[in-house]
Amino acid sequence: MRARRIAIFGAGGLVFCLGIAFWPSKPPLPQVRFPDGTSSRVLKISVGTNHVFSPEPLWKKTLRGVLPDALEKPLGAAKRYDRTTTHDSLAIYMEPLAAPRDNRWTMLYVETTLPDGKVYAVKWMPSSPGPIVFENYARGEKHIPLRFSDIEIKLPNPRPVKRSSWIPRELPQTNDMGGNQVIVRRWQFVRGISDGELKLEGRCATGGPVGWMEWQTTLFDPWGNWSRLYRERRPPCPGGRDERLFRLLAEGTEYISAGFVEPPANEQFQILRPNPRMTNWGVQFVALFGPGRYEVSKDFEIKSTKRGFGQTNALSVIGSSWLIQCADVLTLSISEKPTWEVRVRERLPDKRGRVFAGAKSGMVPQNGMVGQLFRPRVPTITTNLEVEVIVRWPPAEFFIQKPE
Repeated sequence: MRARRIAIFGAGGLVFCLGIAFWPSKPPLPQVRFPDGTSSRVLKISVGTNHVFSPEPLWKKTLRGVLPDALEKPLGAAKRYDRTTTHDSLAIYMEPLAAPRDNRWTMLYVETTLPDGKVYAVKWMPSSPGPIVFENYARGEKHIPLRFSDIEIKLPNPRPVKRSSWIPRELPQTNDMGGNQVIVRRWQFVRGISDGELKLEGRCATGGPVGWMEWQTTLFDPWGNWSRLYRERRPPCPGGRDERLFRLLAEGTEYISAGFVEPPANEQFQILRPNPRMTNWGVQFVALFGPGRYEVSKDFEIKSTKRGFGQTNALSVIGSSWLIQCADVLTLSISEKPTWEVRVRERLPDKRGRVFAGAKSGMVPQNGMVGQLFRPRVPTITTNLEVEVIVRWPPAEFFIQKPE
């Protein structure tokens, strides 16, 4: 065993030495020197959606790559900082500064400028190892300018890109989504407001009614710069100030009413018959359960097993049936593919009432179907309760031009 360990460490050392000998040299990254005498080096520049940085020395990272997991213990816990972005972005890892006692560097704005002079700014916490992230920057240039207050540096662009060639179409535009349609009616700008509102519509191709729709919109310029506001139809125009051509990604969320229910008592349940909008997305069965144990057959018949209450919520299968253990009020969805959420809301006059989100509490596939439990945390005393099935539409893509 000892000889084996020596051989492993020897092999690791050889790999390390070879790595050092043949490691390609790169120009050093710039350093930011602040007026108070402190400084911070740029440690890594990353472009993409998955940004990973490890501050460990090269010899330690090399050994981790060749040593078995059982022999990594003397190296200590690995240091690794991850950041994921929705779309391609620039992530800059800086050397953290010591947190000052007078809080001078608690937060700092970092700016980058596009070739036409438009400035984008993000917040940076100098004492944090997390990266500075830009969704908008000079993607086509060899160097990327950065400004830390009055201090300017230039970063090498690790992935310069070319401008895409897009052909916009007149509005309205329709994108077919397999039985459903996403329509961009217009892009309207109001005087004095820089962000235009996108008028979007979800429609069933067969002409039936669609549930209430919520839209998340993302705009891209031809360089890949992007902007998005969650649950918002007014995304700022990305890229340069004079850019007029954009790619729109519209992601719809549909809220489908499954019907009104009464708060179930122990060992009580209520079946909600799927309507055409639910079956359109593959939902075949929805039910609300009070605390207890239940069995749902393959024909969607329910019986209470009378075995007492469990301490936890659980979903399992036996034969062709689903077994449900409820310590709380739960909803069950059985569908051809996973459902995003089943929630409960309180419908009161003047659009008042609480929303009880359905926390995912279990998912079990069986015979081409997926059973899912959701825990909405419904209070004991509530009235006018409505169950809603929430589904996410596939993203729809459009090429649009900013109106004059």
